[in-house]
Amino acid sequence: MARSPHHPAFANHQLATTIERGGVAVIHVGHGCSIPGCCSSPALVPWSYTVGLTELGRHELVVLGAPLEDADRLLTSLIARTDLTADQPFACDARLVKLVDVPDDWVLTDPDRTARWFHYRLAVDHWPALPTLRQVVWAGADGRFPDDPRGVPACAPVQPLLRDDPFSLPVVAARPKRRAARHHRAA
Repeated sequence: MARSPHHPAFANHQLATTIERGGVAVIHVGHGCSIPGCCSSPALVPWSYTVGLTELGRHELVVLGAPLEDADRLLTSLIARTDLTADQPFACDARLVKLVDVPDDWVLTDPDRTARWFHYRLAVDHWPALPTLRQVVWAGADGRFPDDPRGVPACAPVQPLLRDDPFSLPVVAARPKRRAARHHRAA
């Protein structure tokens, strides 16, 4: 029996193939759904994260609040770099960014935030350690980061810092509940 592309085993196989070919995959969450018939709406704070950097001895990366195309370009650019250190601003993909360590509490509070990472690693390790994560924090058009001490920059509302609040954001959007099929009895 053929498996649907939406079946978890199929998705994990696709992820493993992507990582085998390119070393790393980028997972997008909360950006809305492009599958025909899907009624999932975008999250208030969408996020994207990597799967596969752990095998290379590096931190996995997560970016919040960036539009899908920007997040993809940003993460793809950062995956290629090996000179990344935490809390040091640098230019990447025509943006000023910095990497900030993410506390384990962010993953422990809701493992669904990095569910595809866990599904992939469980198939490899059977009981993986938590991923070490760094948040890719991007400066707004004003050149300021969300934690700028001079006040709230334009990018702050869509880009919460996970080190400051690892518990509440981002929220994994609940899947719409399907209505039970109605069975009609013939009279």
